[in-house]
Amino acid sequence: MGGASGEPTARTWHSYAFAVLHRRATAFGEQTPRLLTGPEHDHVIRELVAGDLIDDPRRWPAWLHPALGTRGFARELRDLLMRASERGVGASTLRKWGRQHGRVDWGATAKFMAQYAAVTALADDTAYDPAELVRAVLDAFAADPEFAEREAGRFTHVYVDSYAEADPAQEALLRALAAGAESVVVAGDPDQAVYTFRGGTTACLARFPDRFGRAGELAGTVALDTCYRAGPGLTDAWARIAMGLRGRPDHRLMRPAPFAPDGQVEAHVLRSASQQASYVAHRLREAHLTHGVPWNRMAVLVRSTTHSLPGLRRALLAAGVPMTAHSEELPLVAQPAVQALLEVLRLANRPDQFTADEAIALLASPVGGADSLSLHRLRKWLRRVEVAEGGARTSAEVLRAAVEDPGELMEVPPLVAAPAQRIADLVKAAREAAGRGEDAEHVLWEVWAATGLAERWAADSRAGGRPRRFRGRGPGRRGRAFRRRCPAGRPVAQIRPGRAVGSPARPAGARRQPGRRARAFR
Repeated sequence: MGGASGEPTARTWHSYAFAVLHRRATAFGEQTPRLLTGPEHDHVIRELVAGDLIDDPRRWPAWLHPALGTRGFARELRDLLMRASERGVGASTLRKWGRQHGRVDWGATAKFMAQYAAVTALADDTAYDPAELVRAVLDAFAADPEFAEREAGRFTHVYVDSYAEADPAQEALLRALAAGAESVVVAGDPDQAVYTFRGGTTACLARFPDRFGRAGELAGTVALDTCYRAGPGLTDAWARIAMGLRGRPDHRLMRPAPFAPDGQVEAHVLRSASQQASYVAHRLREAHLTHGVPWNRMAVLVRSTTHSLPGLRRALLAAGVPMTAHSEELPLVAQPAVQALLEVLRLANRPDQFTADEAIALLASPVGGADSLSLHRLRKWLRRVEVAEGGARTSAEVLRAAVEDPGELMEVPPLVAAPAQRIADLVKAAREAAGRGEDAEHVLWEVWAATGLAERWAADSRAGGRPRRFRGRGPGRRGRAFRRRCPAGRPVAQIRPGRAVGSPARPAGARRQPGRRARAFR
């Protein structure tokens, strides 16, 4: 979006709308607006729905009653309210649609929408959900034409990028701003619109020439045919797929820039989310170790941080791939430790719904503390015991059973079984707390206390981020001797867990002459 001098700025729709509301509140001496967080919005919705169940249970269909008190229903209802706000759909319109299509739940939601609007209008503070900001600016423009004219006069040229992601409310705001501008330029690719789940629609881009034309003429359209981000390999692959999509093909006939790298395209089919995360970690590690690509030149793109980032984070850290993610990209419920605690509660309460992939993720979490090597060793031992006892379960099935039943670990060495034993102990603590009649909060606290993470993390924090016993220490006498014995590049086949480096393999006094392999190694 361009300012009065025509210089482009990096303002988004929501940040600009918030700035407009803030300027208006300051000019009229009103209370300045603030953004309403998602949890706050959900809390208000859940309180209103709970009140409906007490005052008038028939307001909602009976088949919806089991879901009304859940957080998932509150999130779905909030999403509906935001999408309706972006499209200017009011309670009366939604009620009419409900009658036309026989949707009783739409009629109930329309009543709730009117109730929600009345309650929020009586609130002391001016809090807006991000989806309501643009619509609030349009309401302010409609109520005060002089303010709208002054705001539109601030722009001589308006530039909008990614217009294929715009929603009807943003389109209406652009029309209001275009009234005082000399030119309006938008850019967008309908084939790259990925935010339709947030209300965006490519229809705004399609009807731009008609709605923003002047002097009775349509606005001009220019198709950019040079791709500066991909070479021939990527553009050819894109063209093969894009030509099968619906819509006009004019913008799909691209040629790569002469200096663009060729690139490559690969397609892989993976059976589960955990396998996908492990494969991504493997490719990143391979690129760094084999091809020398620096870690800071790699990135992983995910569509949803809430669903994809926790599992990907575990896989990357387990593979030794360093990663950073902004804290705001990972909500509290998706933090690795918090999610692991909730998974323990789910395993204790509904074991029949717990899969092998979820068991592996739980073992690799901060609660289980297993890395890829210890997981492989545990699965190998469990499968060995299963075969010895005449069983036919796979290693994944036995691993899934072991995190719930410690009896599966009877024949497994304690050091190998430690991660699964920790999870099984936590499940036992959760069931014991639930058996005493404790509520969910106290059960969760019992599980958290049983993990011992609080003391461990506090000790790591005091030690500067890692355990004190390792800080400032060199490899030691045995480590230096072992390093002298093993020249660089000579592989070490296996170091058995529980045995210190350099410790004798046989009891003292039971001397044995080194064999051929030992002499060769030495």
